[in-house]
Amino acid sequence: MKRKISFFLFAGAIGFAVDMGVLSLLLEFRVLDPFSGRVLAIGAAMLCTYMINPPSPSAGRTAGSPSKARATAASASRQL
Repeated sequence: MKRKISFFLFAGAIGFAVDMGVLSLLLEFRVLDPFSGRVLAIGAAMLCTYMINPPSPSAGRTAGSPSKARATAASASRQL
């Protein structure tokens, strides 16, 4: 568990560095205004952290098996 948290924090730090790097480059070369540049920088950081983080244990679930949230929602709807 400690290893997973450490790796998650590492990926977050890399994502933050990508976010700040992309934003600073976009602002330095005056490609976009700060708000539009922020959108692209956040998107790049999200893609980076997505590529770094390993898949979650639920990623191996088959398409036919319902998730816990889906089962809970179905149960709640039957109560109405």
